[in-house]
Amino acid sequence: MERLAVVCLFLLTGAGTTSAEKKALQCYCERCANSSCTTDGSCYAVIQKRGSRLTVENPQCVQDYELVPRQRPFICAPLEIVGMYPLCCTTDYCNKEPYLGTLEPTVLTVAEGSDVALPCSPGTQEDIESKTIDWEKDDGQQEVFFYDAGVHHNNGQSGQSEQFKGRVSHFPDQLKHGNASILIRNVNVADSGAYTCFLTRLQTPQIFHIELVVGEFFRIKRSPFFF
Repeated sequence: MERLAVVCLFLLTGAGTTSAEKKALQCYCERCANSSCTTDGSCYAVIQKRGSRLTVENPQCVQDYELVPRQRPFICAPLEIVGMYPLCCTTDYCNKEPYLGTLEPTVLTVAEGSDVALPCSPGTQEDIESKTIDWEKDDGQQEVFFYDAGVHHNNGQSGQSEQFKGRVSHFPDQLKHGNASILIRNVNVADSGAYTCFLTRLQTPQIFHIELVVGEFFRIKRSPFFF
């Protein structure tokens, strides 16, 4: 049974387009006529991560009545399946070729015991206070930080990996400017690895990749015989 009801857009010969149809959101739909569907709700797809490869799966329409609760629709919420991320967006065909980010990560090298900020900011500076931010490590094996419309790991949200509890925070005052970056305090060698920031409920969904390298840096003492 299909998970979602899909309303396909059929082009009827000689049929006119009503004003309501013109205002309807148009989405990409692989199974529909002309690969298109219309909705009064949201475009939908699932971003699937297999190793270093990201693909867009099951693009279709979600009707308005399916978006419940209104502020945090269940259908757009993160799945419990590792490596699969629902995408809900509200511009025409936004689920066809969403921005998945470059697979080449930003590399950050820091000393053990220091604090480090992992950057994640869409270029649109879209207000994300009511959106979802999902930071994961090593292809979803660890949940680093999760934020959903004001609810996050530091105020009641469950599911954070034990390794990061009490050490990760975000920048609340910067959310309205689109800043989804996080701060990890007192990093250690075990924190080294691949981090991914998922912003899948923006008008233009985006994904950012960070490679964090944590190590001991020794100060080289200058020999008195060298100048």
